[in-house]
Parts: sequence; structure tokens; C-alpha cells
Amino acid sequence: MPDKPGLLTRVIAGFKGEVPAATLEAMQKAGIGVYQVLDEVEVLRRGMAVEGIDPWSASEAVSAQQLYSWNAFVLQTLGDKMIEADYRADARTAGYLPQITAEQVWAFFGQVEGWLSLARQAAANPGFRIADPRELPADLPGWV
Repeated sequence: MPDKPGLLTRVIAGFKGEVPAATLEAMQKAGIGVYQVLDEVEVLRRGMAVEGIDPWSASEAVSAQQLYSWNAFVLQTLGDKMIEADYRADARTAGYLPQITAEQVWAFFGQVEGWLSLARQAAANPGFRIADPRELPADLPGWV
């Protein structure tokens, strides 16, 4: 993530019609929880493998935890990579994003916490049940 954008960056971004990315960068930082949950799921998966439990034999709660974690990971990664790609494409406006890019990243990041919450619920409740399996995996938000 770039330092606080300077005057020249703000002027160039203004001429290009770009918007500040501070809120999205904060959401990106908060996304560290995705990687922590994904690590927990990987430890769980390895433990199951050692015990000879294949993914198809896992409890619904364990399967849900894994699935929800991966949904969060995919959405977080897509948002992260869009920000990174924009900053690489024009380092002069790092800290700002084109409006359409900002909207798309928001659509990705806006879903992450919901999936993380479900993953944590499934991890905490051995009797957890998937409410509607037809809603899985997550649909990607439409392109802005």
C-alpha cells in the first residue's frame, strides 16, 4: 500500500477522475482475517488427512467451514489483485482508483466478512448446517 498520496498524486488522480482508495485499502488490510481462517482450515484439512478422513466424509460443519473460507479467500484475492494491478499500471496515482475499479473492488470486499462470519460459525458449532446449499459456492458479483 502506498504512503499517503502527495499533492502531485492528488492532482494527477483528479485529472484522471480517480477516487481515493483509503477505505478500500482499509478493507484490504482487514482482509488479513481471511488468511488466518484459511490457515485454520488447512490445519484442519491436514489433520483429517492424517486421520484418514477424506473431504467427502467430513461433517457438514467442517465442509461448510472450508467452503465459506474459500469463498472469502477468492473474493479477497480478487479485490487485492485489482488494487495491486491498478497501482502497478500507473504508480503516479497509487492511492487512487478509477471509479469503476473502486466499485468492482467494493463489490468483492463487501462480501468477504459475511463469508468469514459463516466460516467462524461453522468452526464453532459442530452441528452447523448449511442453510441453502444451492447458494454455494458464492456467485461472483457482476462486473461493474
